[in-house]
Amino acid sequence: ARADPDHPMRAEFDRFAQGFVEKLRTSKQYAKRAEKLKRDFLARPEVKGLAGEMWASLSQFIEQDAKAPNSVVRAHLANMFVEVGRHLAGDAQIRADMNQGFVVALASFVESQKAGVSTFIADQVKRWDLAQLTRLIEMNIGRDLQYIRFNGMIIGGLAGVVLYVAERLFLVN
Repeated sequence: ARADPDHPMRAEFDRFAQGFVEKLRTSKQYAKRAEKLKRDFLARPEVKGLAGEMWASLSQFIEQDAKAPNSVVRAHLANMFVEVGRHLAGDAQIRADMNQGFVVALASFVESQKAGVSTFIADQVKRWDLAQLTRLIEMNIGRDLQYIRFNGMIIGGLAGVVLYVAERLFLVN
């Protein structure tokens, strides 16, 4: 059967697999039974232990490999990103589709989060200590702040004089 692609056993296996899939698709009882078998299998402590050990081993391997100077994972990731970049650079349609997807996803995210963002900003502003904020601005802006204050005083004074003169000219006549 291994050497002969047309062996009858292969055809029999294909019919069995197709029948099994069809029964899972059409028979609720068959699907329930298969689901119970799956749950019973996954609930076994041996399977849970094996999955935990596999995960621990995989994460330890990735962590150790990432720290190594000749990391296989880093090399594969770098090659993958370079290939993705080449494909993106060469296919304008993919770039346009991705950009459209990003716009839709970002618009949806912003729409769903705008109330939370405004609340977050309002909470942050409420927590500001005005004296500390003034000190921070003075330290970071420095002497320029004195010029800004001086110019504001001069412009404010001139605006007051212009308004006073305009009032006297128009109200007196």
